[in-house]
Amino acid sequence: MRRDPHPRPAERSLAWNAWYARLRRPTQFAVILLFLALPWANAQGWTRIYGSLFAVNVYGLPFADPLSAVQVLLLDGHFAVQLWTGAALVLLLACAMGRVFCGWLCPYGLLSELVHALRGRWKPQAHADAPSRHAFWLRIAVCALGLAAAGLCAFPVLQRFSMPGELSLAPVRALEGLTVCLASLVPQGMILLTEGVSGRRWWCRYACPQSVCLSLAARCFPRAFGVKWTPGQCSCRQDDRPCRSACSLGLAPRQQGGPPRGECIQCARCVSVCAEHGAALRMGL
Repeated sequence: MRRDPHPRPAERSLAWNAWYARLRRPTQFAVILLFLALPWANAQGWTRIYGSLFAVNVYGLPFADPLSAVQVLLLDGHFAVQLWTGAALVLLLACAMGRVFCGWLCPYGLLSELVHALRGRWKPQAHADAPSRHAFWLRIAVCALGLAAAGLCAFPVLQRFSMPGELSLAPVRALEGLTVCLASLVPQGMILLTEGVSGRRWWCRYACPQSVCLSLAARCFPRAFGVKWTPGQCSCRQDDRPCRSACSLGLAPRQQGGPPRGECIQCARCVSVCAEHGAALRMGL
């Protein structure tokens, strides 16, 4: 049978969704390998990319954690132009693409997803978590308390609670000694252990302060790129929730406009599962 040289829009959408989902995991591992190799590469004189996930320069283009910029301004009273430029670029990306950093680039997000998947194989859950309406406000509370503590202690407290930033610095600390490196990874290990035992991704859902700025930026343009739901193509019963069960954060994709854009990490796992049940979910505008 000859392949249609002009596939229909629905077929093109399915193909695009499949490629989107396939590219995500290799990208996550590539980011981890990059930051593992970066200290050695920089020491050898290769500086096209340098820094950490607090602030990184990629071929002359700066990217920075917005909270890092806020803390520098709060503690030093110094408006670091390059740092704020990097923070602005990260926020613009979140406006256009949602929380793609959390789903595609965050090394802790990858580890948390893998722990969640292993826990599911060991002890499957009958139903996904009911999403908390207060999850976003809990993260804001953590962020506000951290900024208050930073001002009182004259120390960037939230840096210690940046899972991606601390993980990206682990190879640098390894140069100082294995003990220093392992000590810096204790908080991440404890949180991952808690998530593995409970079967819930507590940190990313309820406590990550770095996700607050990204969530706020993503909420600014709710109709921009993200998971979209077409009710007329949904063949699942009302009580059948394969897409929601596929979401490791317990979000509900089957709603007008798709899952909450400020909470969705654009992993497309729900879209991949939905492809087997009528393709009512897709990634797009």
